[in-house]
Amino acid sequence: MTRERFLCLLQQIPEDLRSCHIAGSYIISAEFHDVDKCRALLQEQAGKEYYLPAYEEVEELWKKGYIEYRDGWQKLARWIREKYIPSREAVDDLVRDTWEKLASGEDYSRTYLWLAGEVLFLRSGKELLALAKLLRGANDHTRMRIHRGFTPMELRIRENNDAMFIATFVMPGCTEAALKLRMTRELLLSAGLRVDLEMTADRVRLIRNGNSTAGEEAAEEKIVYPRDPCPCGSGRTYADCCGWKQARPDYKEA
Repeated sequence: MTRERFLCLLQQIPEDLRSCHIAGSYIISAEFHDVDKCRALLQEQAGKEYYLPAYEEVEELWKKGYIEYRDGWQKLARWIREKYIPSREAVDDLVRDTWEKLASGEDYSRTYLWLAGEVLFLRSGKELLALAKLLRGANDHTRMRIHRGFTPMELRIRENNDAMFIATFVMPGCTEAALKLRMTRELLLSAGLRVDLEMTADRVRLIRNGNSTAGEEAAEEKIVYPRDPCPCGSGRTYADCCGWKQARPDYKEA
C-alpha cells in the first residue's frame, strides 16, 4: 500500500476511533500521542529493523489479542487451563492481558509476581518454578514494541553474539516485590532467570534529628526502589520525585 492510499483510508475513520496517528515518517500507536513518551520509545527501538508480520499472525493477534501458536504461549495457556482455570474464555482473557504487559514493556518480574500472587495465588515451590519456566518461554516468543516487533528469541538467533545476548532479568520495583523475590530467588535461578535485587534500588542517605542523647543529627542509609514512597515525604513514588531529580543533572526546582 502506498503512503497516499494509507492516509486516504485513515481519514475515513472517525478521529476518536483511530488506533494510530502520523508523525513525520512514522505511523504511531494512539497511546503514544505524548511527545516525550513517543521519543522514549523511539530511543529504545533505535538501531533495530521493523519486523514484518505474516498474515496469519495479524489475524491471530486481532482475534485473540495474543499469538497462541507460538510454542511458549501455547504451553502457558494449556497449563493454566488444565490446572487453574477450566474456562477457555477466561484463560484467553488472562493470557491476552499477560501478552499485553510483556509486549508493551511491562517489567518481567512485576508480570511474574502479578500472575503468581494476584491471579493464580500460587503457594508451593513446584508451582512457582513451573510458572517461572513457562512465563520465560512465553516472554521469549513475545513480539515486543521496544524490539520493533521482534521477539527476544529471534534477536538472540540473529545476533548469535554473547555481547548482544538478551538475558531475562527479574528485578524488583518496590520493597515488597524485593522481599517476595528474595524468598523465591533460588527457584528462579534454577529456572535460568537472573535475579538482581539491587540494580533498580538506590541507597539514600537520610538525616534524622535527635536520635542521640545529645539531640544531634544522625545519618543512616536506606534502600529505596523506584515505586517505593519517596523518603522526602512528598507522597509520590521515588521514581516520580527525588529519584527522577537525581537522574536529571539539569533539573532545577521551580
